[in-house]
Amino acid sequence: MNSGCCSSVIGTHQRLKLFRKGEWIMWFLAALIIPCLLVLLFARVTYNRYIAVLLTTALLVASYLKGYTDELHEIVADIASTIAGFLWAGRMLDYLKQK
Repeated sequence: MNSGCCSSVIGTHQRLKLFRKGEWIMWFLAALIIPCLLVLLFARVTYNRYIAVLLTTALLVASYLKGYTDELHEIVADIASTIAGFLWAGRMLDYLKQK
């Protein structure tokens, strides 16, 4: 009895069920917003956008390794959001330095 085969079938079933409910839209929007906000938060606290991206990336990698994200489009959305947060944090920190 190989449980690996059955677990992949169950995983696919759960994904289809999730897709039908429309909850995937919520998770995709969260993947577009939350990493950007994390970069901004960490940049504001550390006053360094590189450290902010490093901390955000560490949290994202930890969530990938735990298995919370396995869809490619969510990973791409996380990366795009992190890049947007990096650029926005640069502008925010420049504004704070001028103040």
